[in-house]
Amino acid sequence: MTRKFFLKWFILGIILRLLVIPITVHPDIRAFDLGGYLISQKGLWLSFYDYLSTLPSGDPLLLSYKTDLFIYPPLSYLTPAVFMALLSPFYNFSFNNIFLSTMWLTYGKAELFQTLILLKIPYLALDLFLAYVLYLIFKGEKGKTAFKLWLLNPLSLYTTFAIGQIDIFPTLLTVAAILAVLRNKKLLAVILLGIGGSF
Repeated sequence: MTRKFFLKWFILGIILRLLVIPITVHPDIRAFDLGGYLISQKGLWLSFYDYLSTLPSGDPLLLSYKTDLFIYPPLSYLTPAVFMALLSPFYNFSFNNIFLSTMWLTYGKAELFQTLILLKIPYLALDLFLAYVLYLIFKGEKGKTAFKLWLLNPLSLYTTFAIGQIDIFPTLLTVAAILAVLRNKKLLAVILLGIGGSF
């Protein structure tokens, strides 16, 4: 019975997210896209913070973002860079560069759907795993309710899969830290919170 429950709700959760991922786009995702690109494709592991300030004044990227685009700690960009490196064979980086500099020119093009899927799909497993961690925290029927509520959570669907923000990382790590405390693994909880804070 429990296996059927998880299977049914996991499938529903995946379908909901896969419906949202390719048809929603927000300018905010480009910061993580550009950071990931500069790190994974150009090797600018930490110097990507200064990249925009080195561009000539008329560069499309500089005109779009100014010089203060990268406002989060390094892990916020290093993590998407790892995913981009792994998925790089599937990227059309020529199209991605247009998406980064002049996003409005990509609207309605099939390559945009592909790009959005590649940028957001790594969040899917993390989001589903967070639902399972909530189940482990609350247990029994309350755990199942928490599990279902997370999978139907409109805020998560919006921020993570519509906008493409990275909030899923610190959220998962914080919830996992709560589970660690409940299981008397306090050092692990501290480590998880520290990593979560690094986003």
